[in-house]
Order: sequence, then C-alpha cells, then structure tokens
Amino acid sequence: MATMTMTEATDSEMMDGMLPEGLDDDRVIEINNECGMMALQSAQMSESGFMEAMIEAGKTVPQTD
Repeated sequence: MATMTMTEATDSEMMDGMLPEGLDDDRVIEINNECGMMALQSAQMSESGFMEAMIEAGKTVPQTD
C-alpha cells in the first residue's frame, strides 16, 4: 500500500476491507467520535508525519469538476 496512489487504493477496494465486518463508514466515524478516538488519531497522524504523507498522496487523485 505504501507505493499505491489514493486512486489505486480506492479502485482496488483495499480500503473497504479495512472496516470491521458489519460496520459502514458512517458508523465507524460515529463510534470514533463518541470515544474520542478520532481526536487521538488526528494528533498521532500529525505528529508522525502520516497526515502530510496522506495530503501528498491525495494530490495524485485526479480532480473532477
């Protein structure tokens, strides 16, 4: 996954396989917000440089207007 673009990861459905069975994106976000996990993950992603890497990867996604 480290060498994939965001488009490739999305197209390969790899991202869908990362969710626990039976949970959709909206429910996972709701759970994370309820327990404060989202704030902790955001802080860790910023501190580790992961957020910057994701922003750079996002630049590889073609723009559709």
